[in-house]
Amino acid sequence: MGKQKQIHVIFDEFSGTWLIRRNNEGIMGAANRKEDALMWARVTAMKEKRELVIHNMTGEIQDSDSFGNESPIIDKIH
Repeated sequence: MGKQKQIHVIFDEFSGTWLIRRNNEGIMGAANRKEDALMWARVTAMKEKRELVIHNMTGEIQDSDSFGNESPIIDKIH
C-alpha cells in the first residue's frame, strides 16, 4: 500500500505566511492568515480525497483530517 496523499498547512518563517503544500509536489498557495490557508487546504483535500495535515508555527503536527477512503474507526475526531 502506497503513502497517503496529503496536503500540509505549514508556517513559513521567512515570508511570515502560511503555505499550502501537497506531499512533495510543491507549494500550492500561501495566505497571510492560518484560517484562510486552512479553508483553502480543506476544500482542496475534500475535492482530491487527500489527508489534511495541519502544523503549528514551530512545524509540529497540530491536527490532521482525512477526506479519502478511510475507515470510520480510524478517524474518530472528525
